Amino acid sequence: MLSKKIIASFCMFLVALSIGSCGKNEKIDDTTEKNQEPVVLTWYIRGDQDRLNQMECFLELERRLSVDIEFIAPAANSDDAYKLMLASGNLPDIIMWKHNDYPCGGEVGRLYADQIAIDLTEYIEKYAPNLSQIYQERPEIKNEVMTLDNKLIYFPSINPMQTTEERIRKSNSGLVIRNDWLEKVSMEMPITIQDWYEVLTAFKEKDPNRNGLPDEIPFEGGGIDSFLPAYGILGGICLKGDKVVYGPMELEYKQFLEEMNLWYQEGLIGKSSLVSYDKWTDENVMGNLIGAFKGLDNAWTKYLPGLLERVEDASFAAAPWPENENGKKYTNRVEMGTYIMQDLTIITSQCKNPEAAVKVIDYMYGEEGKLLLNYGIEHKTYELVEGKPILTEYAMEKNKEGRLNLYEYAMPYVSFPKYGGFEASLQAYLPAQVEASRIWADCDTALIYPPAIAMPVEDTVLVTAYMSEIDAYMIEMQIKFISGEEPLSNFDIYKNTLVKKGVEEVIAAYQKNYNIYINRD
Repeated sequence: MLSKKIIASFCMFLVALSIGSCGKNEKIDDTTEKNQEPVVLTWYIRGDQDRLNQMECFLELERRLSVDIEFIAPAANSDDAYKLMLASGNLPDIIMWKHNDYPCGGEVGRLYADQIAIDLTEYIEKYAPNLSQIYQERPEIKNEVMTLDNKLIYFPSINPMQTTEERIRKSNSGLVIRNDWLEKVSMEMPITIQDWYEVLTAFKEKDPNRNGLPDEIPFEGGGIDSFLPAYGILGGICLKGDKVVYGPMELEYKQFLEEMNLWYQEGLIGKSSLVSYDKWTDENVMGNLIGAFKGLDNAWTKYLPGLLERVEDASFAAAPWPENENGKKYTNRVEMGTYIMQDLTIITSQCKNPEAAVKVIDYMYGEEGKLLLNYGIEHKTYELVEGKPILTEYAMEKNKEGRLNLYEYAMPYVSFPKYGGFEASLQAYLPAQVEASRIWADCDTALIYPPAIAMPVEDTVLVTAYMSEIDAYMIEMQIKFISGEEPLSNFDIYKNTLVKKGVEEVIAAYQKNYNIYINRD
């Protein structure tokens, strides 16, 4: 019979082997005896708690790693319930939440400062070979994730942004235009702001819905901000080269307001373009009244089938980002300017086995974990064809609840800690949806302030204290300027008011942190 000393030595060897392996089916705690209960980890998350606990990808992960994950979700996925949980001091082992509210990423920093989230720097180095390898091979990603004092305090959900499909999956909304209306007014797809003015004017004057009434709304819905990047700024903190600015107080913003005021006075944009109201947009799109709007890639499934019942030749087309005078197609989609998704995962200070938690999470970054989370079970929901995972017919069939069978086995659309795989769901999309996202993904991100920069808590507090009032005032004045209630001759008064409300202090905080970020080795 083997001595306890020999058994202990062998177990230590297995632990070292599991730490050094990359994506192998190793148990999380190799020192457990055969009949001992698996490691239990509680995981707080937004979602359907019961469904998550029965999801095939997690059941299989538990079998592979000899671990028991208990997902916990607040009722109605309430942010208030989440905050109460944090305040109670009764913490789960792992929390995955929208910690990285763009653009300052301060929430996770506050959790760390409040000793709710632990420092993961050494844990990742010792127990996360998959993630460590990613950081070694893609230092630009690690640079985004690190705090400005070079700590790692969360696990990111990473889109590698290396393939067209990966970029597409980050760009699921943009400008949508009635392609059949373009044909009816004999116009081409608009490219510049001037092109848009001419197309919208034609939509207004040439009765493209062919009902003999002047009822067309050329552009409707809360999407006029999509035209702002063509002026070289965004509707908040943004970059001009390496200079941080607040876009809505720049001269280019006044030029944008002048154009939008012209469009509004000429009836080219509807009222819900100023005060977004989705119900108006939905009703007017379905009512064959709107020529263009900002939409999601689901516009082809949400609106088009019903519209075709009313207009047999109705068709949508994705419009590219409007070009500026230099042919640049800037975007305001913050997500396109980062590798990091907004949902971040932390390990809490009350986790009794952080090593086990790190190993479970790290498995998700490996190739096996990627296939499991994004594609489900091999031979059931996907097959490997020449090394590439392809969804099966069964995976793309809908169940009685109207969901794809794939989503009972995997969650490619959810930002779990992982490296890629979001594009798995593209295989179930209509070709028109994929093409739309492909067009919207063709853009320049140079105006976007890197959204994953996690400011120190004191800067986050400063920004938060000022920005809610600053942005509220900016939105109020934008409506007044565009509608004509406030003359644009008062633009300088508006700028001075922003200064009095603290906008220069906010810009200085962003600039300081940006300088540290870009100059860090």
